[in-house]
Amino acid sequence: MRKVILLLIIYAFSNCKSNTYSINDFGTVQHKDLVEYVNNGIFRTCGVLENKIKQEISPNDIEKLLKSEHPLLRALASYIYVSNDNFRLNEKFYELLSDTAIVNEMACGCGQYQQNSAVGEIAARVFSMKKYFKDTKSEKIHLTRLILNYPHLNVTFDQLCKIDYLGMPELYSGIQKMAQMNKSPEIKAKAIEALARYQKHEDTTIIFKFYGQNPNIISKSLLEFLTKNPNGSFINLLQLFAHHYLYTSFNRDFLIEGTRNAYLKCISTFDNNNLQNIFSAIWDIQNEAPMDSYKLNNQLNMLEIIKDNNNPFYQNFIRHKNMNTIQIALNEVKIAEAYEEYIRSFKNTERIKLLYAKQYFDEPPPPPPPPPMEKKVLAKNTKLKVLYKEFLALAN
Repeated sequence: MRKVILLLIIYAFSNCKSNTYSINDFGTVQHKDLVEYVNNGIFRTCGVLENKIKQEISPNDIEKLLKSEHPLLRALASYIYVSNDNFRLNEKFYELLSDTAIVNEMACGCGQYQQNSAVGEIAARVFSMKKYFKDTKSEKIHLTRLILNYPHLNVTFDQLCKIDYLGMPELYSGIQKMAQMNKSPEIKAKAIEALARYQKHEDTTIIFKFYGQNPNIISKSLLEFLTKNPNGSFINLLQLFAHHYLYTSFNRDFLIEGTRNAYLKCISTFDNNNLQNIFSAIWDIQNEAPMDSYKLNNQLNMLEIIKDNNNPFYQNFIRHKNMNTIQIALNEVKIAEAYEEYIRSFKNTERIKLLYAKQYFDEPPPPPPPPPMEKKVLAKNTKLKVLYKEFLALAN
């Protein structure tokens, strides 16, 4: 009986040992390079030593390094294995993604910086940079597997934008899990935004908690979620958004158009004086001189939003605002901007002709002709009259 137990112990030990490899399991030359690499203590892929290892290592040794007892060597082997042109997606790759050992990584590129990364994260990141998939079906299968089985990877968060998760209800639980993980706000926001797009009322607490802690992050998906699920507890959050994006000097245009319009539509669904004051403040910014087509377009969009929402709370706001008047002003401003662009282009062309001899410079094409100027418009718009006079002088 003792002999049987002893044999079992020896077998278990030898089997365990076969699953990992030490540096001593490699040849003399490789052993020296691998020891030096481990002693450096940093995972990197673009140094002299790293290039030497990549060039000399055999496929069989890569297999052994993937099972090395040193996380740094497993990270290097994962990089070499996945980045190879002959790499094919297989179960071995997905096993690498479960390696949570942390290594100090030196990123190579335009600039160098150090960060801590899991070995599995490195393997996933290298693969994400390859143009591997030839069809959307196989890519969809891969991304689904990442969300369901490897939600802890930052790469999985990055890949959310590549899949139509709304058409795949089976991914909802995985995305909900990702939205509650301990990640940096920039990473976690991607899962929160994906969760918000499901428009499920039961996720209100998760979404509110995140954006309440990170009011400097805003997304169109969140605002659409709040528009569909109005909740008084979100009013303070909407006011925080305005504080960061409306009353700060670095962004008076209040985000990109789609997100700004989503915000305006969202706050105009609430019967709240503070939010209406924010709406009015945004209008006032668009009404500041000098007027341009961008501001006038924004005014028309704001009136359209109120019209579509049909919220009686905003009737006093639009009572003295006429869409036709704004549209006429917008048309005139667009004409003025076209003439300004023509005159500026014309002058630049003449300046170039003076600076360069014709034999050294291809003559630039003439600027495009401006739109026709109507007399009735000129009669009441002093700025257009001045621009038209300058245009005629240049044309002659």
